[in-house]
Amino acid sequence: RSFVSWHEIAVVSGEQKLRVTLAAFSEQECRLSVVDNAGVGDNPKFASLAHAMRATGAVAGCNGGFFERHPFQPVGLLVADGKPAGTYDPNSWMRGLLIIRGGHAALEPTTLHPTPPSEATSVLQSGPWLVREGRTETDNDRTQRAPRTFVGRDARDHWALGVSSPC
Repeated sequence: RSFVSWHEIAVVSGEQKLRVTLAAFSEQECRLSVVDNAGVGDNPKFASLAHAMRATGAVAGCNGGFFERHPFQPVGLLVADGKPAGTYDPNSWMRGLLIIRGGHAALEPTTLHPTPPSEATSVLQSGPWLVREGRTETDNDRTQRAPRTFVGRDARDHWALGVSSPC
């Protein structure tokens, strides 16, 4: 039995086309986790998201956060398996936190956390917010077209990992 449902949505408006692929699941049946990709020296541990998923036994995955190449380290806070990396900056443009505490995941704004959430076993600081509390919210004024990845949840315990075509 599969606990993940897969959805593909295509939207066309004039010359603009957008495709979004989602892996949707319930937190009651699946576990979210943050995986640190830092390897030895300035090398990533995994060559790709697909390699990381195979190595960790993941059914679905989404890249997240941003990394400096030299030294290879996260921009913003990353905590995986209780081990912190990077530097927490609640005032940066990365205003969202994926937080896992007590086995439950949440998306929370950095405004709720003037300091890093100490009770969390996993944290990923990222952004920008796209939708929050049912309203679009973004300060992303970049015009670069690129595939986008995202994590979302509803008001209950349903989550989705998604990737879009370049937009």
